[in-house]
Formats: sequence, C-alpha cells, structure tokens
Amino acid sequence: MSAAVPSPGRSPRPWPFPFADAAEGRLGRAAWVGLGAAFLAIHFAALLVGTWTGNFDFAPNKDHVRVMREILAQGYPTLSLWPPLYGYYMALTWHLTSALDLPFWAGKLLLDPIPFVASGLLSARLGARLTRNRWLAAAAGLGMTGAPIFALASAEGLAVLLFQPFFLAALLVLVGELQREEGARPGGLLCAGALLGVATLVRANPQFLLIALLPVAWLAARRRDARWPALAALAALALAAAAQAAVLLPWSLVQRSSGGSSGALAAPVFYVSFYNGVARQEGNRIAAELRREEEPPDASFRGLVAFHASWVVEDPLALADLYARRLLRAWYLSSSGRWDRWIAILHAPLWALALAGLAVWVRRAWRDPALWLVPAVVLYMWLVSALASGLARYSAPLYGLIGLLAAVPFAAAAQRSQWDRSRPRSRSRRRTSSA
Repeated sequence: MSAAVPSPGRSPRPWPFPFADAAEGRLGRAAWVGLGAAFLAIHFAALLVGTWTGNFDFAPNKDHVRVMREILAQGYPTLSLWPPLYGYYMALTWHLTSALDLPFWAGKLLLDPIPFVASGLLSARLGARLTRNRWLAAAAGLGMTGAPIFALASAEGLAVLLFQPFFLAALLVLVGELQREEGARPGGLLCAGALLGVATLVRANPQFLLIALLPVAWLAARRRDARWPALAALAALALAAAAQAAVLLPWSLVQRSSGGSSGALAAPVFYVSFYNGVARQEGNRIAAELRREEEPPDASFRGLVAFHASWVVEDPLALADLYARRLLRAWYLSSSGRWDRWIAILHAPLWALALAGLAVWVRRAWRDPALWLVPAVVLYMWLVSALASGLARYSAPLYGLIGLLAAVPFAAAAQRSQWDRSRPRSRSRRRTSSA
C-alpha cells in the first residue's frame, strides 16, 4: 500500500482542496461543542414537528418489532430477511426503558440523540476532511441533521438513524487513508471496511459501495504518483472489501442456514422491496397491473429477469416510464404519501444549490478526488434506493454531502470577495515601494 517515490523537485499533494480556508478546516473545541448542541436541539425540534405532522409514530415497524422480540427471547434473530443490528439496538432500547420504568418510545429521548448527534459531527468532520473549509464542514453537519426530510417524511429514526454514524465513520476513515501522501495504511483500510460492514448490518444498501469508489481511489493514487495507480486503488479497496466481508460473513452464514439468500446480503429484502417500490408508482401501467394481481410476484433473481423481459416485449415505454418515475420520486416519496409535495418543495432549493455547487467545484478543480467522491456516493445510494423501495427516507444519509455541495457557491463567492479585497492592497503597496 505504499506510494511510489515522487519525481525529484516535486512535492505531491494528492488532493488540491480548492476551497481551503486559512485554518485548513480545523474547528476548535468550542465550535465542536456548539455544533453538537445545535444538532441535539435540531433532534428534539424534529421530534416535535414530526409528532405534530404524524410522521414520528412512536410504534416502530412491525418487522423490526418481530426481530426485537426474537432477540429478547433467544438472543438472536431467526428472520433472514432483515439485517440484524437494528434489532439489537431496539432490544437495548427495550431493556433500558424497562429498567427505568418508561414507555418504549422514551428511547427517542434517551438513546436516539446519540447516533443523531454523532451523525452530524461525523458529517462535519468528513466535510472538513474533504474540503479543508470550516464553513463547508458546518454545512455538511447541518445538512445531515437539519434537512426537512428528517421532520417531514420519513427519516423517522428506525434503521436509518443507527445506520448513518457507521456509514459516515467508514467514509471518514477511508478518505483519510486515500489522502495520505505515503499511501493508505492496511490498518486504516481494514478499519474503514469493518465500519462499512457494521453499517451494512444495519441497512444493506452500501454492500457494494466500494466498487463505486474505485475511480476515486484510482484518481487519488494517480495524484500521489503511485507507480501503478489502478493496481494501487484496486488493492486498497480490495483490502477494505475483505474487512467488510469478514464482518458480514457470520450473518450471511445464518441467512444461508435458515433458507435465505446464499448470495448478497441485500438480495432477499431487495427483491421484495423492488416490487413494493413498483407498486408505489401511481400513474404507471406496470404498477397498476401489479397492484391488481392476486398472486405475489416471484421474489428472486430469476423472477426479476423474467419480469423485465416480459415488459420489454409487451410495453417498453411503460418500463422506461416506470424507471423514470422511480428515479425522480426516490427523492420525495414517503410511506404515507401525505407529505410528498412538501418534501419536494422544501428540498428543491437545496437540490438546485447542490447542482450549482457541483458545477463550481468542477470548474475549480475537476481532478479533485473529493469532487468525485461526493457524487459517487450520492449516485450509488440514490440508485440503490430508487431500485429498491423507492422511498425518500433512504436518501437521508446523503444530505450531509448534499448540504456540503449546496454551500460551495457561497464558499466560492466568499473566496472571490476576499481576493478582490486583497488586490487593491497589493497595488497600493507596489505604488508605495516604487515611490
């Protein structure tokens, strides 16, 4: 994992950091405490708003309740459809609230603030590491915790809340290793892969995320002057993937022994979620026919292939319309459907600013590895969400990166203003020296 010796007279800097500020993105202890307090206040405010809108139902999902009951009864879940870690978190909540003689929903006040605040702080730290800019770091933390989706639809805790800190911690460690001029350390890569494995045991979405990050690792290795950048990138992510697979192996064996999928961890739930997502697409012919069928579709890879093949022959335009709707609605579709319009309206300015920020970043430093990591993660998680259940709550872990991109135009404008103010000073100095 070591980098090649750079050419003489050249000091390699793998990541250009076009928006770095004077402090190189470093925040003091008081700033971190202030951000943590702000995130905690946002959590309780979101609870109040969500209770008023009806989106924070204190009764958890029935499937998660079944997993929790199995864990409480026998110490482990027997249901092979869902990753198990959130069930253990619910069991911990049950034991804590029972010991304190409190209702189960009190866990939202006692335990849930911990992963919520941790998500905000980790998102801010990731933003600082990607950009070396304090304001962009704060924007990443606020985007992770303050996006309207947390109060209006659908990111109502559940597994998404526990998923986010492990997911962001894995990205944070991985980025830190890819940024090292000496090359990524095996221990750091193993740590990043293990954290991603834990996140996958909460929600199976990021099981193949490392494949999407291969171009980013290649670009980082190339800027580091590695002798074989493609091989260095492949080796680094293969090591992280091995650690992720090692964490997932015990549960994968449980799945196989209990009659679940023998392949990808996400396979059983993906097939079921895919058809549920199809049925949610109002206005599409395929969705209408699927809702009218009395027999459930074949929830297997072979059934999925047959489903697509039949519609390619019968009505390819309906199939194209189905996927267009899924890709778009994955950003605002909620389980109840009551707040879809408001989710879209309230988030539209944020999405527009994020696209503008992406354009600014491309113009400033299109070879910056950080630039490509952000849309790579967003695109991968978006596609997985759109192709599975299609609900907006699964895009919630992306709002830290979206908030970072949305703040980029303002950071660029502030830099430009600072440059403009410094130019007259330099000219006046030259005149004084010449006189």
